[in-house]
Amino acid sequence: MMFLDKHDHWAHHIIWYSMRMRICVLFIIQRTKKRVMNGWICKITRTRRRNKTENMKEIQRRTGNGNNLLSYTSRRADRHTSFN
Repeated sequence: MMFLDKHDHWAHHIIWYSMRMRICVLFIIQRTKKRVMNGWICKITRTRRRNKTENMKEIQRRTGNGNNLLSYTSRRADRHTSFN
């Protein structure tokens, strides 16, 4: 009777442990999957973003961002002086 009880206890432990392990493994797999997916998404968005920024830089280079900045600041100054 005692032996059976002990055996049952061990079986319960093993089952519980295996269940926990399975849950942990599943959780880890899900996490890694998510991470991998996020990584891929990040890569894709990063490349897209890079392209966007490159385009912006190219536009600035073509228009000459220095002149634009100067005109913008002068306009701002004019606006401020007109208020005074």
